[in-house]
Amino acid sequence: VYRFDRETRGVQTWIWSLTGDKPTLLRHVDLGKSGGVGPAWVLDSVERLIVSALNPDPKIRLWPLDAPADAAPVVAQLGGTGTIRRIEAHPAGGWVATCGSGGVVVWPVVRPYPVVIDRYQERICDLAFGPRGRWLATSSYEAQGTVRSWWLDTFPLPPARTVYQTGTHAFGLAASPKGNQLLVSTRGGGAYLLSLDDDDARSLPNAPDMVGRAAFSPDGRLAAASGKYWGRPQSKVIQVWDLQAFKQVSRIDLETDEFVPRLHFTREGAQLSGNIAGLLQWDVSTGTNEILAPGPVDAFSVSSDEKKVLYTQVDEFGTVITFGRVFLLHREAGSTMPLTSHGDRVISVAMDGDGTTAVTGDEEGVIRVGPITGAETHLLLGHDHEVWDVAIDPQGRWIASASGTELRLWPMPDLSKPPLHVLPREELIAKLKTLTNLRAVRDEESATGWKLTHDPFPGWE
Repeated sequence: VYRFDRETRGVQTWIWSLTGDKPTLLRHVDLGKSGGVGPAWVLDSVERLIVSALNPDPKIRLWPLDAPADAAPVVAQLGGTGTIRRIEAHPAGGWVATCGSGGVVVWPVVRPYPVVIDRYQERICDLAFGPRGRWLATSSYEAQGTVRSWWLDTFPLPPARTVYQTGTHAFGLAASPKGNQLLVSTRGGGAYLLSLDDDDARSLPNAPDMVGRAAFSPDGRLAAASGKYWGRPQSKVIQVWDLQAFKQVSRIDLETDEFVPRLHFTREGAQLSGNIAGLLQWDVSTGTNEILAPGPVDAFSVSSDEKKVLYTQVDEFGTVITFGRVFLLHREAGSTMPLTSHGDRVISVAMDGDGTTAVTGDEEGVIRVGPITGAETHLLLGHDHEVWDVAIDPQGRWIASASGTELRLWPMPDLSKPPLHVLPREELIAKLKTLTNLRAVRDEESATGWKLTHDPFPGWE
């Protein structure tokens, strides 16, 4: 059902499910403003999406019901389509046809597109998937320090839920092994243990004033945080809390020139961290450390068996944006290997639990996905700013990325196939021809010397 407001020219639609004893509202979507010809829209029940074209805008918008309700639509456009007056969905799904002043255009809609969420206009600092990929959480580096979560394994997907507002800049997030708690670190407000079951929030006792990152132990019994106290000689520390007794159980006082941006609990109870000296393994009981890889090391990610560590080696700390090159450490062999295919301006890294796939985000907004062998990477393009954090869905469906105020969920590329941009010329042209029947041909009368034409329609298959 849709409603057209004659005064505002706004169009809204409501989608119900008719299965069950009574109708169930699935989604209410504000489609925007119509330009005067009328709201052209259709529900594609096979692909589970709304397709709309609000005239005279020569674009169609896809509103997938499988995406969170607060996600932006996918915008598809083609020059010269003119005003769109009517839309029809193929009965078997996969295709949508539009007609208008530019003629008839057939659009494929079966391809999975990235999910973009940018309506909250708050800079995102960190990401955390739940241990089974059922939800995704973000922290906000804004005055309120909002922590939000999105449910990812139901239909339809609801919008974000505000879990907690710290009242100050929120930095890091960590998901508990059971998936029912979050640790959030802040600037000036300490660290908090958040419950996803009842929205309870507890401040960790005697936490540093400025907390860089926090981490759970593999069994969820302990929490650790790195940070510093203001106005104390030995200001930089790593602290560990027993979450059952809810008290501090150990503390490592760091040297004044050391900085620990991130932490990881090992199964043996040691701490992995990066700082100006390198990738370190700390003995919490003695406060001593071993350098696993020389630094300076900033971002890092550890495989589930803890045999591999993916990390960035940066030029220096203390800048607004810290970027560098990517290396893979094989802990048992004690060897490191550079992953040059990811470039030399990487800010954020993630590795899947099996330790087979590396994901990086760089200063220019490019995300690269590839095997840890260092082979050529798939490129995910769309962010306009540096990528502060990346994370991999434990089920392997999604890659999450944060850039400025924008959160994206990218479908995981098929790494068994070569990236599009490395195909030889003839293979690339052949691949592009399978994606569209549009062709660019020479036209001496055109101002550009080219015009668009069509090959015969290849058929619905």
